[in-house]
Amino acid sequence: MSSQRTKLIDFYKHEGTDHRGRTLSDLWAMPSFWLEHTHDYIQWLFPIPEAGRFNGFAPLLGEAERAAFAADATLRAH
Repeated sequence: MSSQRTKLIDFYKHEGTDHRGRTLSDLWAMPSFWLEHTHDYIQWLFPIPEAGRFNGFAPLLGEAERAAFAADATLRAH
């Protein structure tokens, strides 16, 4: 089964960036102070199926993404 590529899947596979050009590794490396005071990354790390009020640039968790995460242990680990 081949998974459909989306911005969120590319981001989690370390093959894409968020809306500000940050990679998943970039976000993992951010200091606690930055994480506490910046919030536009949260829906990239914890995607949800509906648009949030705080980050209109975050991708939505759709069926393609759910299927990809279900089928790929590396995506789930990331």
